[in-house]
Amino acid sequence: MLFTAGYAQQDVTAGPLNNIQQLPSFSIVMAPDSTVFTSGQLKKDMPVVLMFFNPDCDHCQQQVKELLAHKNELTALQFVMVSALPYRLITTFYNDYQVASMPNVKMGLDENFVLGSKYQPARYPSLYIYDAKGSLAKVFAGNAGAAAILDAAK
Repeated sequence: MLFTAGYAQQDVTAGPLNNIQQLPSFSIVMAPDSTVFTSGQLKKDMPVVLMFFNPDCDHCQQQVKELLAHKNELTALQFVMVSALPYRLITTFYNDYQVASMPNVKMGLDENFVLGSKYQPARYPSLYIYDAKGSLAKVFAGNAGAAAILDAAK
């Protein structure tokens, strides 16, 4: 059973998101080892949660704590967490929050702000949930509980 604290989530799926209805091609420089991860490496027929975050953002830190608290329930989802802040800050965040304990999370640097400029997230964190067919299912501007993420990915 999932317990969800009161999060200030805002569903913005109905907004002007026509340019991101399908997950675009991307590459990120991953923490902690600087390897490159691309959209082509995502597992097919499995939902994807694209999360924009800033390592120094309190709400982002709370979001990661929520994910970690429910990591066993979230194993059927792929998470791609991206930030445009310096790589060293992303790596510190990765290590401090023990993100490695969730093997279904890829975290890294959005070099040259390629994804950020396409999505233009209004808040951090911003979560874009893509269903198993690769179509945009829901967007959360702000924190989202694990139950809401799972429900959106169905």
